[in-house]
Amino acid sequence: MKPRTRSADPTAVLPHLSPTKMITSRPFSLADYESCLEMFDANTPDNFAPNERDDYERFIAASPSFYRVCLVEEKVVGAYGIAIDTQKSRGRIRWIMTTVSSRGIGLGRFMMLELLDHAREMGICFIDIAASQKSASFFEHYGAMEQTREPEGWGPGLDQVTMELKLAGSNIVRPPGAA
Repeated sequence: MKPRTRSADPTAVLPHLSPTKMITSRPFSLADYESCLEMFDANTPDNFAPNERDDYERFIAASPSFYRVCLVEEKVVGAYGIAIDTQKSRGRIRWIMTTVSSRGIGLGRFMMLELLDHAREMGICFIDIAASQKSASFFEHYGAMEQTREPEGWGPGLDQVTMELKLAGSNIVRPPGAA
C-alpha cells in the first residue's frame, strides 16, 4: 500500500496542533500495540463491544502485514487495514478506528481513500465491511450497501451490519446468489 500524506486542520479537535500538520500512515508495528489497544478501549463500548477486545488483541499481536496506523505529529491517531483475496477479487476492511480526540480532522476519509486506492491497485472489485449501526452511514458515503443486519450482533447496543462496497469501474458481474 502506497503511503499517503495530506494536510489536515486538526486545530478544531486538537487545539495544540497547527493547521500545517500532516496526517501520515505507515505499516503497523508491535511498537504500536499499546497505542492501538488504548484506542480500542477508548472506543468501547460506544463503537466496539467489550467482548471484541480479545479478538482485536489477538489480531494486532499477529502483526498483520496489511494493517496500518495513521499519525499526526508522530502520534498514533488511527488504525485500519484491508485484507485482500486476489483469487476472489475481494477485500475486507479490518478494524478501522480513530482516537476519540482526533475525530473531525479527516482521518476517516484519509483511511478510506487509502484503502480504496490500494484495493483498486490490487484489482479488487468488492470490499466486504463488518460495521455497526453507528458506523454504517460512514461507509455508505463511499457507496457501501447494507447486506444484512443482526440486532446486537456485536454485543448490547451494537447491531452487526454486513456491507459490501462495489468499486467504481468494476465490470465484474456477480452471478445470482454469489457472495
